[in-house]
Amino acid sequence: RLCREFPDLEFSLNGGVNSLQEVRAIMDGAPPNLVGVMIGRAAMNNPCILADVDRSLYGRPCNPSTARTRHALLTSYCEYLDREHPPGGSAATSSGSGATQGALKPILGVFNGLRGNKILRQGIDRLSHDKGVRAGGPSEVLRQVI
Repeated sequence: RLCREFPDLEFSLNGGVNSLQEVRAIMDGAPPNLVGVMIGRAAMNNPCILADVDRSLYGRPCNPSTARTRHALLTSYCEYLDREHPPGGSAATSSGSGATQGALKPILGVFNGLRGNKILRQGIDRLSHDKGVRAGGPSEVLRQVI
């Protein structure tokens, strides 16, 4: 309704959207000034729901290789962590495990609804509290879990 009342403004929808199919249905019937749809909690709880986003929503011929398997996703996330939270960085040298756990939070739901989810989550929790492992940075914690 806001899009029609304020046609000169751009809007993004946020809240209650749980799948790429819902995003597509919303965008297909949306006025031109609805420029985006955010998937928040659903993606946080299960990041793999975004595995097909490049192809299905953005029209790319295929999705990136990092989205092909959960292992590829986790390995790629390790590379990201190496850049953003390197060994010896603040997450690795903090007195507690909070920074490391915060850096790993986005991947906690990778096995959501599948066998192995609890093992991943418990492994991250246990190793995040181990100062020796944590010294290698969040990527080292994740590598040891996977």
